[in-house]
Amino acid sequence: MSYQQLLAQLGISYAHPGGLQATNNWMNRIPLTNVKNILEIGCGVGKTVEQLRKLTNTPITAIDHNVEMVDKAMPLSNSLDDVSILPCDVENLPFPDQSFDLIICESVLAFTNIRRSLKEIDRVMKEESTLVLNEMTISPSLDQLDREVIQNFYEMPHLYTKKEWLTLLLDYGFTRIDVQQMKKQSQDSVPTGAITELNEQQLSTLQSHYHWNQFYDKELLAYLYIAQKGLGYT
Repeated sequence: MSYQQLLAQLGISYAHPGGLQATNNWMNRIPLTNVKNILEIGCGVGKTVEQLRKLTNTPITAIDHNVEMVDKAMPLSNSLDDVSILPCDVENLPFPDQSFDLIICESVLAFTNIRRSLKEIDRVMKEESTLVLNEMTISPSLDQLDREVIQNFYEMPHLYTKKEWLTLLLDYGFTRIDVQQMKKQSQDSVPTGAITELNEQQLSTLQSHYHWNQFYDKELLAYLYIAQKGLGYT
């Protein structure tokens, strides 16, 4: 069982690098008063959407490519005003050009063809807008063999250093980029009682996840990137 399948089956929240602390960090730093349209890419079970709705009445569109995750998050579109939740892929966004002035991706792009994803994100962003990335970032000291171990377990096409992430963002026109290393969470937010009910495959995948994060503690890092086009919001 892949780690992504495990997250979907258990409905694990805040599994992204830095967890809830990282989400709170960027929410506290970005003024939401002038934001007109928000897109969250990779919404999972919708915890970030719930947090955002407590801070702003701005319309929120949330997407995820995993239908199981979308099914778990879908009730929010009924219980919260101006929230739309859709199953779709970041590499082929079904939105018009310049639709959003705040886009959030928490541990999403590293699992995609990043250049295709950034091209689509760039297309749907307004001229003065902000992109929040919360992504797994590796140390330059990590050798190729260890990279492959991590990529194979998480099913990631590539792993990027901080310098490589910054280069990618600059290539797509983000002129101001704030970078902050986050403390990695000690564990995912597994629902209460779920661990005792895991089957053998699920438990094995979760244990492997904890093992590799501990084994590569100094090389597998959590970074928050707040990237702006034009004037942005900070």
